[in-house]
Amino acid sequence: MAKKAKRITEARNEPRTDPTWRNAILLSAFAVLAIVSIFTVMIPELRDDGAADEADAAGASTESSPDVSEPSAAAHTP
Repeated sequence: MAKKAKRITEARNEPRTDPTWRNAILLSAFAVLAIVSIFTVMIPELRDDGAADEADAAGASTESSPDVSEPSAAAHTP
């Protein structure tokens, strides 16, 4: 008769750890990351009115448009 192989879980010298704590820690870390991502990505994206995107699509950028009230440096050269 063949000798029966010993299973790893039959070792009586090592106490088994309860996986509940590990699962709770992992779920807590996931919850923290999910909450942080909501505040850093989703809320600012929802508050954005899209005016800059619409201006870029129309061809006029509000950030880089020159101010017409200031004379250019080329106009002052003799």
